[in-house]
Amino acid sequence: MSRLDSLMELHAQDPADTDLLFMIASEHASEGRPAEAIPWLVRYVEQGRDVGAGWALLADCHEELGDAAALRAALERGIDAALRGGHPTLAGTLRQRLEEA
Repeated sequence: MSRLDSLMELHAQDPADTDLLFMIASEHASEGRPAEAIPWLVRYVEQGRDVGAGWALLADCHEELGDAAALRAALERGIDAALRGGHPTLAGTLRQRLEEA
């Protein structure tokens, strides 16, 4: 059983576990399937928790797909989320990416 299969099984057992949403998205992204990662990331960031890293990965996926507008939007939202979550370094990294986008 692959890691993704294991995560999907865990998600089926506990769909309320938002960390699994991020892990499933990360697996899709790392396997070169950004379009499949996006819906999982959207669900993750909608949870409103400490989701700066989720926005960062969402930005990566949009960048890989060539969607500049969605990339910029994800970076902007990620900066806000990182600051709210007390992660100024992540916010700075995302700000730099936004300036370069």
